[in-house]
Amino acid sequence: MRVLRNRKDWKNLNLKLKAGEIIVLDNLLSNDCLFLLRNRILNASKVNDVYEGYKGIDHWNDSLSVNIANDLRKKLPALDPFVRAWSFIYDHNVEGVPLHADPSTHNLNIWVTPNKSVKDKSKNGLEIYKLLPPQNWTRAEWNGDSVKVQKLIEKTKIKPSKYEYKYNRGILFNGAYFHRTADVSMKEGHENKRISFTMLFGRQLESD
Repeated sequence: MRVLRNRKDWKNLNLKLKAGEIIVLDNLLSNDCLFLLRNRILNASKVNDVYEGYKGIDHWNDSLSVNIANDLRKKLPALDPFVRAWSFIYDHNVEGVPLHADPSTHNLNIWVTPNKSVKDKSKNGLEIYKLLPPQNWTRAEWNGDSVKVQKLIEKTKIKPSKYEYKYNRGILFNGAYFHRTADVSMKEGHENKRISFTMLFGRQLESD
């Protein structure tokens, strides 16, 4: 099964990736791939994690995630090796994932719920701050203390780069940048729930 759609700008995107830019990848995945990504959590009988307002399924070395990662790294050689992936499914009107950083050189966040399911178009997106955690911070601080992260952001006065929700849009960025999911607002009905698929490539922030 082909997982990526054809595009002619991979070489240019690889140069942007090397330069550390945040990259927007619209119309990234094939229809078959999107169907599988969406339905394996939409119809899941068991999830790995339950948070306030959303649930998650871990994808470590499953064949679909590995196939996507392998094809991406062929197109984007600057990408480090694939580490892991997960899917989140959200309640219809909730707060998003709070401010945090991830221990990866690159994150790829892909949205797999159709645009027609969106209720409030000003919500559901992603905010990225081009700010790395201080070197003396622990994982509990940069990944689990959103209040402390917010205070750091206010001190530095850095503004976020905001990316609007769009079906089959991927956002590729330095995973150690602080980022958050904008508040969620989707139409009623189980099939309208906001589903995201996140992949992590490479490692940083942690020595192990």
